[in-house]
Amino acid sequence: TAHYGGGIWVGQSAVALFTNVTIANNTAELGAGVWFAGGITGTLLNCTVAGNQKEGLFGGDTGVKLQNTLVANNSSYSCEKVHGSVPPNIVFPGTPGTCTPDQTVVDPMLGPLQANGGSTWTMLPGAASPAIGKGAACPTIDQRGEARSAACTLGAVEAK
Repeated sequence: TAHYGGGIWVGQSAVALFTNVTIANNTAELGAGVWFAGGITGTLLNCTVAGNQKEGLFGGDTGVKLQNTLVANNSSYSCEKVHGSVPPNIVFPGTPGTCTPDQTVVDPMLGPLQANGGSTWTMLPGAASPAIGKGAACPTIDQRGEARSAACTLGAVEAK
């Protein structure tokens, strides 16, 4: 819980390279999941930004791209600004084009933040999740260290 930037604060002109990261259940007046200061570049690759109380992604500019990423169930809105994208990405709830120009708006059916294997807690997509098998150019392992499929699950955790 914080006044600004509850989960992660990315400072001015930084390069943000997040891979297989879950940013969940943070609370802040602004930027509950991630607060991007100005001039940020980088990529969120196979990340899950969910369950944050206020915004999922706040501030910054379009220099940060989303790729194979889930932005879901944040209480205020998913993204404060439109970010670049290497599709596919799922945003829920949302309006097309509010987080990335080409996002898919559908419920990824995320489970709760809990121990799903590995050394950190994750949010595992349900068995019928539309995020399963939709990713491309995926990392070889997920946040837990488990192998990913060639057409991987969007977000930080591979569901099988």
